[in-house]
Amino acid sequence: MYHPTLWMISTTEAVATTIDNQLPHYLTTMTRTPMTVTLKRSEWECYTDTPDTIIETINSYFSYVLSTKDNAFDAQAEMFKFMNMFSEFGFMDSECTECATRVINRYFNSYLSRWSQLGDVTV
Repeated sequence: MYHPTLWMISTTEAVATTIDNQLPHYLTTMTRTPMTVTLKRSEWECYTDTPDTIIETINSYFSYVLSTKDNAFDAQAEMFKFMNMFSEFGFMDSECTECATRVINRYFNSYLSRWSQLGDVTV
């Protein structure tokens, strides 16, 4: 039977590989052009009383995450952890997590769902 195998490289980093040595699409890496995230309040769909400084902070950190993470799954995990600090402004609501996931998928050419960090790996 065909099963994926998980090989541990270190205590903090793991690479999933299959018998034919191909990585799942959400763990593939490639050289990318740095991106500056400039999403507006209407694109984030956060609460209307969210201060502009919060949106600027999240956009700046999002740009940093995209330039430093090697794959979509890790970028999404990092962004969701950061966005959770701003949940009082709605940044962990479905609209904001979907917005972040769309940007990550576009940047990494991946197919994550907003639920990928909750254990539901996409098709």
